[in-house]
Amino acid sequence: MSRQTILNAIKNNKPPLVACPDLNFEICDSDSMIEKFQKMVKTAGANCIALNSIEEAKIHLDALINELDANTVYSQIQNIEINTVDHNTIQSPHNLQSVDLVVINGGTAVAENGAIWVTDEEIKYRAAWFITQHLAIIVKKQNIVSNMLEAYQNIKIKRPGFGCFISGPSKTADIEQSLVIGAHGARSLTVFLI
Repeated sequence: MSRQTILNAIKNNKPPLVACPDLNFEICDSDSMIEKFQKMVKTAGANCIALNSIEEAKIHLDALINELDANTVYSQIQNIEINTVDHNTIQSPHNLQSVDLVVINGGTAVAENGAIWVTDEEIKYRAAWFITQHLAIIVKKQNIVSNMLEAYQNIKIKRPGFGCFISGPSKTADIEQSLVIGAHGARSLTVFLI
């Protein structure tokens, strides 16, 4: 069979063209986005607590620290003095190997899947998110968007660095379809929605 015969056969057997879908839609309206986000965070295996202020978050963080029996806590969030790790002593990510709880700010949050955008802008070592036993993320309600398309449009990258979406605690079921929590990172995630 000649090359031209093959190319003609391909040309004559193309599937019909289909118009691109309209991506200007919302999965949910703004009133139900918070509820949808909370549901998807729980579906991903995390805990989501809706609060009214950073002061309430501090109270709930204290309770979480007691519940987890967290002896070493690392946070660079202003207005929350919960650190048991001295920032000045951390000279490399290896110094974080025994941290029980890390508390960070989250950026854009996605209602459709419970994912939260985090960057290394506010924290000295991004390894802290993954090396810790437990992770807490503080998210502002006004930062919730409907879907990933909106999330990507909302993200503003100010400088070279690192960012990722976090959704639930670390988990895998690759080996013999056995679910393992904390396989590659934190064993639990708590989201404080303010």
